[in-house]
Amino acid sequence: MRLKQLLTYGSTVLFALFVNTAAIFSQVVINEVCASNSTTVSDHEGESADWIEIFNAGENPVDLEGYCLSDDHSSLSKWCFPQYTLQPDSYLLLFASGKDINSPPSVWKSVIQEGDTWRYLLPASNISGWRDTGFDDADWETGPSGIGYGDGDDATVIPPTISLYMRKSFSVEDVSAIEAAVFHIDYDDGFVAYINGVEIARANLNGTPPDYNALTPNGREAQMYSGGAPERYDISDPQGIFREGENVLAVEVHNHTEGSSDLTSIPFLSLLSQPFPGPPPPAILRLENRLFHTNFRLDADGDSLYLTDPGGTVADSLVIEWQAKDHSFGRVPGVLSDRYLFETPTPGAPNHTTAYIDYMHEQPQFSKPGGRFQTAFQLSLSSSDPGDSIYFTTNGSEPNGGSQRYTSPIDITGGTVVKAAILKAGYLPVRPAVHTYIPGNHAGLTVISVSTDEDNFWDHDHGIYVRGPAASNNFPYFGANFWNDWERPVHVEMYD
Repeated sequence: MRLKQLLTYGSTVLFALFVNTAAIFSQVVINEVCASNSTTVSDHEGESADWIEIFNAGENPVDLEGYCLSDDHSSLSKWCFPQYTLQPDSYLLLFASGKDINSPPSVWKSVIQEGDTWRYLLPASNISGWRDTGFDDADWETGPSGIGYGDGDDATVIPPTISLYMRKSFSVEDVSAIEAAVFHIDYDDGFVAYINGVEIARANLNGTPPDYNALTPNGREAQMYSGGAPERYDISDPQGIFREGENVLAVEVHNHTEGSSDLTSIPFLSLLSQPFPGPPPPAILRLENRLFHTNFRLDADGDSLYLTDPGGTVADSLVIEWQAKDHSFGRVPGVLSDRYLFETPTPGAPNHTTAYIDYMHEQPQFSKPGGRFQTAFQLSLSSSDPGDSIYFTTNGSEPNGGSQRYTSPIDITGGTVVKAAILKAGYLPVRPAVHTYIPGNHAGLTVISVSTDEDNFWDHDHGIYVRGPAASNNFPYFGANFWNDWERPVHVEMYD
């Protein structure tokens, strides 16, 4: 059962989940929790694990070593932090995934991004050693990426060419600290990439190394200018390839035909390490930092969470009765004593989105249950409070404030899925009421109706049946949405 207290100030009613009294005075608190994460944030393996956000509400740094998290009051030291300093007024995001990672978080930095300045050449012959670190490229041209012509995606426009050579220096302070490295590139038509003369990636180009005038076996269009994403190539054995100090990324891009109408080269290079200076990767690369992971998971249908200090005292706790997908529960900035529901979570940041008191558990009443019908009819919707606002959809999507408001009976003339919810100020609907109406006589056959928002299947970014932004261009399209271990909500009805 959810434990809550109602605090009334004037005409405003505030909702608070049970909080241990010590938490009000604790410097480190549980600030936000999502027990049913689907699309809000992904971990370093691309999985949508549930997450917990810790906040240092005090004025001094706190070493979290000895602080523990648990979902079991009889085992409060279930998962404990190592030595890690949380700065004042700072947030720490971690996943409740069961993976049990308690090494300090590692972050991605893009040491080479779109728009960085490169040295480049349109070669007229093979050039020895140009891919290596010691090569003198002082007489090459310079310009920002993308470099190419013909597609309107080029910051540096070059004349039509069969091939393009590019070199970019970057520095690595501590090679041993590199945990992973990824090369991304958007290209037209084929390429080979090298770090310090060692090949790290190639596509649609033959020859080791290719001749300067080699043509690609097939044509290939760049993706970013039309809304797509660059291709990803994980670099194996980064500690055997990178050097401390100066390094060189060299890229050669080739066309499919002489006189081709376009060529594109937009490379990226990103490193995963303990926090170090540098810009974070752009969102289009979809790189997620490696964060702490607890050895337990949260149950969205009901769970408890405890934070204990190094002395074993419960510093903060909460009880979750039920939580909808991609909703969170947490505090608003400056108020430690109360917690609220958030339809739009903000992992790792202050909770400035709309806060709700509680879920609206009541569902609208339907004048006719779902199932088969022989003749058209009018469907009425109602609630226990005539002043409630009811919103509904007939396209499988979840009803919200942007959906059609119910004001008069709905004409049911054919196969229709009606989803309806009561929307009341300060409350979030729990689950819509759903009824499917099936016309005609089905000879006594059982009918199963499965309904969901079509975006769950076909949306470019998170639809589970499409390739999406990270798919390889070649069969079997590794990286596509349908290769991800994703779940999407559906409503299932059976009419016998």
